[in-house]
Parts: sequence; C-alpha cells; structure tokens
Amino acid sequence: MEEIIQFHLLLEELHKDFCFLPCIYLTRIAKIMNPPLPLFLQTDVNACYLRAARAGNLEKALDYLKNGVDINICNQNGLNALHLASKEGHVEVVAELIKQGANVDAATKKGNTALHIASLAGQNEVVKELVTNGANVNAQSQNGFTPLYMAAQENHMEVVQFLLDNGSSQSIATEDGFTPLAVALQQGHDQVVSLLLENDTKGKVRLPALHIAARKDDTKAAALLLQNDHNADVESKVRSLSPEKQQTLSVRSSDCHLYLLHGVIFEFNCFLFELVVSIQQLEFVVSIDFDNML
Repeated sequence: MEEIIQFHLLLEELHKDFCFLPCIYLTRIAKIMNPPLPLFLQTDVNACYLRAARAGNLEKALDYLKNGVDINICNQNGLNALHLASKEGHVEVVAELIKQGANVDAATKKGNTALHIASLAGQNEVVKELVTNGANVNAQSQNGFTPLYMAAQENHMEVVQFLLDNGSSQSIATEDGFTPLAVALQQGHDQVVSLLLENDTKGKVRLPALHIAARKDDTKAAALLLQNDHNADVESKVRSLSPEKQQTLSVRSSDCHLYLLHGVIFEFNCFLFELVVSIQQLEFVVSIDFDNML
C-alpha cells in the first residue's frame, strides 16, 4: 500500500512539473517498484545519464547517479560518461565523475581510454585533468595507438607538448610500426614534427621515421627530419677529420656510426652491416634495412 501511495505522489509531482525529466523520474520510480523496472526502461535511464554527461549537464548527471545509475555504465560501443564528457571538453563533468569514482582508465571496445579520446579531440584542459588524476599516458588501444599518437595525428600541439612533459613515450609504435613522429610526418604536421624531434634527444624515433620516408620516396619528410637534427658532437667529430676522410666514411658495426644525407650528419647505433658512402655521390637516402637493426 505504501508503494502505491509513493507512486501516486510521484506522478502528481511529475504532472505539476512543466520541465520534468522523465528519465530521472524513472530512476526514482525504480527505487520503489517491486519487482524492479523492466530492462528496456533501465536501459533508457542509462542512455539519459550518458546523454547528460555528453551535453555537459553536471546537475542532471549527478541526479542520475544519486538515483542509482552505475557511474561506469557504457553504451553499445563501450563509451561511458567519462569518455563522452572528455570528447566534448566538459572539464567540470570529467573532474566530478572522477571524484565520484569513475574509472579513469576504463577502455572502449576498441581499447580507447578517456585520455585517448580527449587527445584525439584536442581537449587540452580535459587531458590535463585526466593526467592529473592518474590516467595512463602510455595506454595503447587495440591497434597500438597511444594518446600521444592520436594528438600528433590530429596536429594538437598543446596536447602533444603536455603529454611529452608528463611521461609520454615517443617510441611506442602501432601494430603497423608507426610512431607519433611517423604519423605527424605522414600528415604533414611540420610543427608537431619539430616538437617531437626536439624531444627525441637520443634519436630513437628519428631513424624509423626516416626509413618510412625513404620507402615512400617522401623527400619533404626526409628533409624535415634532417633539418631538425642537431647532433653537435657528431658534427664536430666529422670536422676534425681530414678532407679525404670527410669525403668517404666507412661505417662499421661496433663503431660510432655516421649516416650522411645531403651533408647532414647524425649518429645512430646498428649492427651486422658495413657501408661505405661518399657525400658527393649521395643524392638521397642510402638503402639500408633498418628493420633488422633497430
């Protein structure tokens, strides 16, 4: 009898409220119903909660949570409220969801976390909020994409810089072997390329990217890679050589290896090969199987 009274009171309240929220009332009805609401009505409530998060309506989203909606509930693609709010740049919603217990590293069916999604969308403030709250900056999706890779792919300079400053690795490659530098080169994002190269102090990602450029006969990408090389130590070593030795360099395994391209020199480590090149005769990229060396 008490349940019937509560139900009627709720209907009366709903009738008086011109701007009522049907889904919220459903969640409140669900609490007094025995047996519980049918599954299709529960699903509708969950969808309303996700829509509120996506729209940035923090008050509505919190109301759903107070009335029993699971904070980590997902849609058919595995997207939860944190994912949707992150994509749209709703920093306050993101912060509150994390505070309320949302899993910051929860992944979609494709393996993308909220940080992947925010990085892809260029939502810099959301990226900062997620990382500040412990999001994994080197998480990989099913295809091997990292947040840094996604930001580099979409030319989001601020996000790239922030991720680099907070421990993102440039050397993590996709299942196809592409690094953030390689995809930025492919997309022609010159400023992102320069930024990534500035942070590649040991040259770990420069050579794989140069290899890709050579395979595709991409002279612009190769020139950009070499233009951004600043290995003063190696250049000083070469200048100390006699003119004859500068003309032709013998590159041997276990030695300090020099690679020459259009007069620009940088250092790399490799093994099991010997190469003799002439600066004057070298027109583009010497064909070397880097796959077996790196």
